[in-house]
Amino acid sequence: MKTLIVTSCTAKKMNIPGYAGVFYQGLQHHYVSHGVRDMRDTYGMFGMGLYIISAKYGLLKELDMVSPYNVTFNSMSNEEILSTARELQIHNDMSREAQKWDLIIYLLGKQYVQALELPLTKNDHTTHIFLLGSMYKDMIPDQPNYHFIDAGSTLAKELGVQNIALKGYIIKRLGEHIKEAENKVLLPAIMKNPEVLKLFIDALVLNRQDQLAEENDKQVTLI
Repeated sequence: MKTLIVTSCTAKKMNIPGYAGVFYQGLQHHYVSHGVRDMRDTYGMFGMGLYIISAKYGLLKELDMVSPYNVTFNSMSNEEILSTARELQIHNDMSREAQKWDLIIYLLGKQYVQALELPLTKNDHTTHIFLLGSMYKDMIPDQPNYHFIDAGSTLAKELGVQNIALKGYIIKRLGEHIKEAENKVLLPAIMKNPEVLKLFIDALVLNRQDQLAEENDKQVTLI
């Protein structure tokens, strides 16, 4: 089984050319990279992939070379997003690459999902999961292999994480769990039933609540 994580470029970048996998310095990318490394310890180098969608370069792989730039889909109108994305061949490239993976988890904001122009060219064997705010649920195609999981500001608050880094944080924690438990069956389970990922996220929230409750009990004891 092969799993791909698709994330977006970040505002914080290196100020010199570098490989895409290390060029982006934002907190979300830091979390994602950590999670992917941990999952590769269990699933192997070729069992896990990381792609980045850039408003300058299009679809990037980790070893693609990138030079400093300051372009983002977040500042573009809908028309500009579509025009730029088509010029960069993002839909076509992602459709082609999707054929190579069994499970793809997307960590994209609204504008970067727009750039994909969903649905991708049909491939029924791939499970596509989008972590996205609830207000954008309708952007995800109503097709059997496309799935939405709510990952908006409410969840960020419950987990004590910045909104901008929430999706990357989830992948980080997923990777940590897989590595620590040597759990080779979790990603196949998510592929077959994306609700398993939702249950994992719910468990993160419950653990966070338990930690806060313990901290409050300690403070009460000290008083």
